[in-house]
Amino acid sequence: MFTDMVGFRSFEHLTLSQFPDLKEKLWNGQVPIDLFWNLKSLEVDNLSDMSSAIPSNVLSGFKNLEMLDVRSCESLEQVFDLEENRQEIMGLKKLKSLKIDNCNNLRYIFTPSMLLGLVQLQKIEVKNCALIEEIIKKEAQKDAVSDKIVIPQLNSVVLESLPNLARFYPGSDILECPPLETIIIKDCQKVHMKEFSVHLASLFTVKVVLPSLEAPSCFQNLTNLVIDGFDHLKYLFPFSMVKSLFKLKKLEISNCKFMERVIDEDEERSSRMLFPKLYELKLTDLPKLTTFCNSTANIVEMSSLFRLWIMNCPGVQTFISNSICGGMTSSSKENEEMSAKENYTRMRYLFDEKVRFPSLERLQISHADELVNIWDDQVSLDSFCKIKNVFVYFCKRLVSVFPSNMLGRHQKLEYLEVQNCDSVEEIFQVLEKRPREVEEIVDKEEAVPKLVFSNLAWLSLQMLPSLKSLYRKMHISEWPNLIKLNVHGCDDVEIFASEFSGIQGTHGESQQPLFLVYKV
Repeated sequence: MFTDMVGFRSFEHLTLSQFPDLKEKLWNGQVPIDLFWNLKSLEVDNLSDMSSAIPSNVLSGFKNLEMLDVRSCESLEQVFDLEENRQEIMGLKKLKSLKIDNCNNLRYIFTPSMLLGLVQLQKIEVKNCALIEEIIKKEAQKDAVSDKIVIPQLNSVVLESLPNLARFYPGSDILECPPLETIIIKDCQKVHMKEFSVHLASLFTVKVVLPSLEAPSCFQNLTNLVIDGFDHLKYLFPFSMVKSLFKLKKLEISNCKFMERVIDEDEERSSRMLFPKLYELKLTDLPKLTTFCNSTANIVEMSSLFRLWIMNCPGVQTFISNSICGGMTSSSKENEEMSAKENYTRMRYLFDEKVRFPSLERLQISHADELVNIWDDQVSLDSFCKIKNVFVYFCKRLVSVFPSNMLGRHQKLEYLEVQNCDSVEEIFQVLEKRPREVEEIVDKEEAVPKLVFSNLAWLSLQMLPSLKSLYRKMHISEWPNLIKLNVHGCDDVEIFASEFSGIQGTHGESQQPLFLVYKV
């Protein structure tokens, strides 16, 4: 028997379900203890009649195991069987990644004493386990080994489709995870998050400690945060938590049916809100969302933001609102009424002068039913100056895409798609006063503004039944690098393109061409 299995000594990866006989011999102690000392990755998949993924009598044989993946083991009651000798977990001291998926008899993953030996654990991923109530199970007081639980290398936690999960750890001990960077929580409906509290900290316990030299915070090292399927949330975190998220690079929020805003004003107020490292922001399937943040801050700046998606958020109207929500008190009724009036005016624009995204290159907006205008004509000159790709779909109240004062800022624009927006009449909205950017590109001989799109390679205008023109006033447009032009379903366009004759008013307003160029 031993002779048949000596080949396993050289294995670094093993899927146990492919060797059913080996599983029986291993579980019954019929193989040498050092047979799997070179094993680095173990998959336990679709094995029935087993109460633990690795029984205690073989734990010490996996001294170099780095990854354990347990899937579809319906009878599994615990990942590690350590009831008799908990020190056996030291056999997994090199374990870095633990993944559990579709094990519907599990109620927890670890106890505090189990974690003592998992000193290299970096990633915990638990998905599709119907009965799991907590990740770390609280031990009886007499069995507690310490008043502090330390997971020294943990940097990523993924919790998905755990309908009975209530807490990461329900005990009163301090939980320390110094390098934690990524938290992904999807479809965990029983996670307790109360309004006007630090929601994420309440999942892990109020005594979570993640040390920081710059700010005391539960999540000061967090770089990636994904929240999905929290139907009971009205907002994600309070304004006072923003300053502690200074390392956050990716924020993704989706499928939260009652979320009205992401950030809510609390007792801590500031004239400036900063996300200095935020690179990617994605807001998806949030039917009640009206604004990203409710704050009295004068500026919301994301100096590193590169990509922004706002998709299927039908109620969104403005990126920043200064209305007083929740339990906040105002200094006077008069101030509150004035604030509400100012906010109503600002609700006409998604981005106003308060919003600064100097590094944004990609913007995608879809199914924003209440959106009337994307940019205010007072938007800061140093904001949106690097934008390259703009995609706007299914915004039925939108009347235009850009204000004309942004014309001079779009020399880097490469892709522009506007589709299925019933009310869009023009791409660049005409302002009452000609903006400085247009004045600068006026041809002095003809006194007609010349709109030059130096880098635009892709222009798609589809299913825009109200579209009449690119820019309603007399102008000349140039497209030196245009590769693909797609115009479809724009039934109000009477003349597709016309050559500029040098005589203003050649075409009546009812017959203005979509494009007016020097040469067709």
